[in-house]
Amino acid sequence: MSVLLISRRRGLGPVAAGALAGCLALAPAARAADSGVYLDGGLGLSRVSVGAGAVARQVESETGAAISSISLDENSTSFGVRVGYAFNRYLAVEAAYADFGDLEAEITADVLDVDEFADELAQAFPSDAHGPSVSARVRWPFADMWALGLRAGVMWWESDVEVTIVSGGSGKARGSNDGTDLVWGVALSWRPSEQLEMALEYNQAELPETVSSVGLNVSWLTGWMSR
Repeated sequence: MSVLLISRRRGLGPVAAGALAGCLALAPAARAADSGVYLDGGLGLSRVSVGAGAVARQVESETGAAISSISLDENSTSFGVRVGYAFNRYLAVEAAYADFGDLEAEITADVLDVDEFADELAQAFPSDAHGPSVSARVRWPFADMWALGLRAGVMWWESDVEVTIVSGGSGKARGSNDGTDLVWGVALSWRPSEQLEMALEYNQAELPETVSSVGLNVSWLTGWMSR
């Protein structure tokens, strides 16, 4: 049968990204503010680095489907939250949750098994990854109120696909994919006060297909457990 398939991956909710995933730096101020617990959240634009042609070829080769047209939405809105502990102005550890957003694809294809098709689509198009991560962060305070930061860690992610048949039949099928992969990021941060910081961040999750995001994060140094 000939069907039009619309797939959507849905994240579970806050972090990440991308992964789940993001980078933050605490700029220099009073020494008492250089250590302790901080809270962070942000929004960004995410992107998956895979083309429609590559997705079509993989799905066709694994399922025997005949895809006549495919259109991928490769961009979405990402968001994430994290909690960290800074040992000093240079080194911190973090736990985070990231969601790289909901992406859609419209596919016209002759499909033999919709469930198999959904599973393979989840393998070929692993966008909208969401999940927790742990990272180490290092930073370099290069000027008054300004710093560069770098973080790297591990993300435990999953991604879901929902396929809806809208032509040539009816029904839905779901597919999923998951893994444990490297996540890293860089940031340029500005600290206008002793406890508040804003950062422009680039984050990347090294999934089977790379997922990345660019965004703005805001951090609050709570003063808890400061040394």
